[in-house]
Amino acid sequence: MLVKLENEELTVLLNTKGAELTSVKDNKEHEYIWQADSKFWGRHAPVLFPIVGRLKDDFYLLHGNKYSMGQHGFARDNEFEALEKNDNSVLFELSENDETMSMYPYKFSLKIKYTLSNKTLSVDYIVKNNDTKLMYYSIGAHPAFNLSYNMENYKITINDGGSYKHIPLNKSLSDFEDTDELNANEPIRLNREFFKDDAKIIDTSDNSINSFVLSNDKDDYKIKVNAFNCKYTGIWSTYPKDGSFVCIEPWWGIADTTSHNHEINTKVGINELMPTKSNDYKLNIEFI
Repeated sequence: MLVKLENEELTVLLNTKGAELTSVKDNKEHEYIWQADSKFWGRHAPVLFPIVGRLKDDFYLLHGNKYSMGQHGFARDNEFEALEKNDNSVLFELSENDETMSMYPYKFSLKIKYTLSNKTLSVDYIVKNNDTKLMYYSIGAHPAFNLSYNMENYKITINDGGSYKHIPLNKSLSDFEDTDELNANEPIRLNREFFKDDAKIIDTSDNSINSFVLSNDKDDYKIKVNAFNCKYTGIWSTYPKDGSFVCIEPWWGIADTTSHNHEINTKVGINELMPTKSNDYKLNIEFI
């Protein structure tokens, strides 16, 4: 089911399946969000939970038990309940069910609140441990933004510049033994070859706020993603397919490392949550 938020500037559509952002249009009908053409990539902006990226061999170990889970977890494929709704905000919630318990043996609550104000959509993720044992999890965003022109016309500006540790992917796993530096002192010019080796993942843990501005040479449309205390950020598009989108993905977690021993408690970037406790994660997207 689609849920609509709107004001004088923007109309936003969200799907209760996955609590996924599916459309953002301005009053000139300009669409900012990728429209999920399955020839290239059939999603818009999936929520990544309770893992980000891929598990090594698609399984993890917890207290001696083996659990299998696909890339990015199960939240994106589950139906959320819309708890509260008005013209400018909606609160979704996902809790455990029989299927999730077979993959992830926790009672939990994942609430996601979207709030529209002027040209900004704020997103709040609230993770709560409703179980009696320590809970391990990751969470992340994966919004895909429409490209109206050839990719070569676009650039991404990261914060006020600087150099960031780049963690390459090796068969979808994080290769911390082959890191290098991504120089962002100048805006990063995009092209298809930029994604030849999959997503560009950078360590953004040193900053309390990370800002990414997607702009182009042809018009004044811009998108600014502001993420708060995110550990890593992925930048991704299709290769070699010529998908007309780019994803800017704030993550509080990361794919398993190439040398991981499958134990979830030793997973790089994993978060811990005590019983009855909750953690909040925030980002906002400015559609300029």
